Amino acid sequence: MPGEWAFDGAAPCWSAAAAALLWADRLAPAIHRATPAADSVIAQCEHPILALLPHARGAAVLSKPGWQLVTTDGKLRALQGLPQRRISASCTGPAGHLWACIADGERWRVAEISSDGAPRAGWPLSEPATALAWDAAADTLHIAAAASGTLYSARKGNTTVRRLATVPKGSGQLAGLAADQGGGVWSALRGGWSVVRFEADGSLDRVIALPVPCPTDLGFGGPQATTLYVTSARDAVTREALDAAPLSGRLFAVHDVPAGVVPAPLAD
Repeated sequence: MPGEWAFDGAAPCWSAAAAALLWADRLAPAIHRATPAADSVIAQCEHPILALLPHARGAAVLSKPGWQLVTTDGKLRALQGLPQRRISASCTGPAGHLWACIADGERWRVAEISSDGAPRAGWPLSEPATALAWDAAADTLHIAAAASGTLYSARKGNTTVRRLATVPKGSGQLAGLAADQGGGVWSALRGGWSVVRFEADGSLDRVIALPVPCPTDLGFGGPQATTLYVTSARDAVTREALDAAPLSGRLFAVHDVPAGVVPAPLAD
């Protein structure tokens, strides 16, 4: 995509109202707005961005001061009604509610989070999740844990999670999740120069090579949700690798993929 690079791109989320993609640079904290014609910075933040989720009026941004609403024209204001607690991964649920992975004693829990920060049921994990995504039917939550390279699935009505697939360390780290309408789940491989698609049974279905070593996150967008947007980083890329991958930090668009699931915006 045309535009400037980010130190650590993340959290691409499609805004249907604006017909544009909003995404974040976590380290040089800023919000980008991307259309087919241009990708530009619309807002800058004072603190590193911890999360960015779709909102009916733009996007909800979490940084050290708390949650803020950034509108599609770049205006920032405090956003009430969301919990002020530490999370390792987040997404919106089918009804526009916040789902997140939070510390739970010596373990972790993935659950819907109420406005006071309390989890509502959910599933226990032995490690922190780094990305979450609901499937098209809204009955299975996909969970990525980058440290172990594990992709989990958690189905409504079941009390435990299932190990779906494991990515070998030499292939890169799972970075971001996005589900498609065919039951597949996509992830970027940070350090692996690619994005991958897994079938619902966990088998590896597709690998798409990228011209950068560190893709960082991904999400579907476009009028028919058939464009897969991929963010990338350049902060951890060596000078030698940058010589071979000068597009590091840019936003990429992969066209003509299976129609994807665009997460519901956060409810007001």
